[in-house]
Amino acid sequence: MLHTDEWLHLAKQQAVGYSNRYRHGAESRRNLVVYNNNDSWSCWCHSCQEGGYVPKEFVVLNQAPPEPQHPIWNPKLVPLSEAKEISKIIQFLNSKHMMIPYLPNPKWDTERHRIVLEFPEQRVGRSISNSDAKWLKYAGEVDHVKLDYSEDKDFVLTEDLFSALKVRYATASRFNVVALMGTKLDSSLEPLLVQGKKVNIMLDADTAGRSGAMKIKRRLSLYGKDVEVINIPDGLDPKDLTLNEIKRALWM
Repeated sequence: MLHTDEWLHLAKQQAVGYSNRYRHGAESRRNLVVYNNNDSWSCWCHSCQEGGYVPKEFVVLNQAPPEPQHPIWNPKLVPLSEAKEISKIIQFLNSKHMMIPYLPNPKWDTERHRIVLEFPEQRVGRSISNSDAKWLKYAGEVDHVKLDYSEDKDFVLTEDLFSALKVRYATASRFNVVALMGTKLDSSLEPLLVQGKKVNIMLDADTAGRSGAMKIKRRLSLYGKDVEVINIPDGLDPKDLTLNEIKRALWM
């Protein structure tokens, strides 16, 4: 369990019902997520795979509710190309090595200032600000994001949605691409992977990603699955690669 000196002061800076991401120690990424819950403060580091929890001695009742996490009804959406903030959106996407063509029918939430993407099982929104939670679930019950599915295709698992979208674009939809939205395998996804064809695990090239990839491989190998961990250069995500580098990594 993480010591409270490492995270509690950050959790207390959040409004009740909100969370935020920070760097944990000397890490280059914002892997530490802190939460200010109604009755407690908590945290989880996606790199260390450790967390913390402190109950609140006093709980404030009848406070204004936070922004709803799921579902979000009737958001005010416009085509992304028509957003007033389009220059900022393009600048943000470039910083993530992404381009608008990689995004399927993107929309812009004019109230929450998020890029909204819709898939068969859910709708999610990506903030372009570092001060907000990265992804907001607008609709859907599962934590992973399955871009599409066909029985005759191999799988590619990525850690984040932008990586999944870039892989799908680079490979011309030759794979069933799934964003795990983390380094752990959602139990609801496991039956589909077990019944399907080969599984390629293409998580981030950091400690958490490599550890998560090996755990998923061991788990799926118990079913006799053909599983391969795709190695990419240290410190990079799949979305950091060029389209040709993604194709070469997947032996295309």
